[in-house]
Amino acid sequence: MYCAAGEVAEELGRTAASSDFRHDCYCQADRCFHTALALAQTIVLAHERDPGYLLRHHQRYASLLEERLASSPEDREETSGVLATLLKEGFAQIMVMNK
Repeated sequence: MYCAAGEVAEELGRTAASSDFRHDCYCQADRCFHTALALAQTIVLAHERDPGYLLRHHQRYASLLEERLASSPEDREETSGVLATLLKEGFAQIMVMNK
């Protein structure tokens, strides 16, 4: 559910006419994806899904952020920071799961 809401917000941001609305949409998309990642991690840690489930969520979010970088160069700095944080958190989660 959160992934779907994040993708809708991402698409709204991509097609937004104003930079303020685009920024708000992207912020909402980020919140949705972070919630989805947190829930996915909980599910994986409870052994309800395999670790690949969480990895696929990270890959999808990273892919959307790469699309955002290409479609909204004016938001490049902020999006790059979000992508870098995603990668750091993803690596940390993988390290925890491999212990």
